[in-house]
Amino acid sequence: MVDILAWFARPYYFNFSNTYRLKTTVCVGLFVFLFLYVFRPFNLSILHINDALEYTIALGCISFLVVLVFLFIIPIIFKNYFTDEKWNIGKNLFFTLNCFIAISFFCWLYSLLSKNQNIPTASVFHFIYYALAVGTFPLVLFYIIDEKISRKKRQKIVAKIKEEKSFISKPTPKNTTLVLSSKNKKEKLTIHLNELVYITSEGNYTCIYTKENDKLKESILRNTLTNISKDLELYSSLIRCHKSYIINTNHIIDIQGNARGYILKSSDIPFDIPVSRSFPKSLLKNLIGK
Repeated sequence: MVDILAWFARPYYFNFSNTYRLKTTVCVGLFVFLFLYVFRPFNLSILHINDALEYTIALGCISFLVVLVFLFIIPIIFKNYFTDEKWNIGKNLFFTLNCFIAISFFCWLYSLLSKNQNIPTASVFHFIYYALAVGTFPLVLFYIIDEKISRKKRQKIVAKIKEEKSFISKPTPKNTTLVLSSKNKKEKLTIHLNELVYITSEGNYTCIYTKENDKLKESILRNTLTNISKDLELYSSLIRCHKSYIINTNHIIDIQGNARGYILKSSDIPFDIPVSRSFPKSLLKNLIGK
């Protein structure tokens, strides 16, 4: 039981690539049509060939439209739910289960409202059962294989980075100071570069974390992370690795990979820093300063 729960909690990723989502949508619709038309399960074998073709095409189109809504519209409506840092296999399966139920419901509704008297009738629960019976095993198998391949691929890249990387920090001059300001320029914050650990965003505010007396100190400026990052472009050790984080690579001691992507570890930061999937793989080694 513990192993199963641990597997559900494993990091996974929701691919926001329009090409990937569109391909997935087309494949699901095509699979539903071909499976139903070729194998004729669930009493579809009693249908005339023309009726079967019309009916299975309709169910394939319904599946296509439902998946289209789930992959393109729902992530926009529930944006906070689809965060990279919190997405895992369990969430992905729950999301897919709801998609199965929605496909089943609308296919049942089409069958119920169809004027073709030859179409076999069944309850909505039978439609849900049929969908789960057909789709659950190949779906879980796909997740297991995909998660394993993605994780091993990133772990291999990380291992190569660690082999090539010399974990020796470049000394930072003690007199190097940064001057960060609020958007209206009324507030200013002066800090030493080697004391800066990371910067993150909280809405219209930027939180700057520095290390003082072996503790993290938080300072807040009313400015966006994008504006702050522009002011720090000249400092090679300060890199925006994610839309929500700028890190000082001299405080990063390790990089790891999982099915969701890459994460950075630091003895000064009490949590893992995510790396954006859009971050160039060729520059991953630059994220480790020690």
